[in-house]
Amino acid sequence: MPKNKQIIAFWSILAIAIITFILALVFLILGRDNYNIFVELHKIIDLSAQQENQLKSLNTSEYIYGVFLIIISILLFVFETLLANHLFNKKLK
Repeated sequence: MPKNKQIIAFWSILAIAIITFILALVFLILGRDNYNIFVELHKIIDLSAQQENQLKSLNTSEYIYGVFLIIISILLFVFETLLANHLFNKKLK
C-alpha cells in the first residue's frame, strides 16, 4: 500500500474511532437510567402486574449499544496504535 493511502487510512480510522467513542458515551448516558430501573426490577423476586408492565416497556437497547460501541472503539484505538507504530517504523527505515 502506498504511503499516502496508509496515512489516509490512519486518519480515517482515527476519526471513526473518535466518533464511535463519542456515540458510545452518548448512548451510555441516555440509556443509563432505564438500565438501572431494569436491574432494580429484576432484583425484586415478586413483581406486581404494574411492575411487569413497566419492565416490558423499558428500552435498554441504548445502554447495550453504548457498551457495544465502547468495545468497538477500544478495538479501533488498539488497531490505530498498531498502525501508527507500523508507519513510524517504516519512517525510521
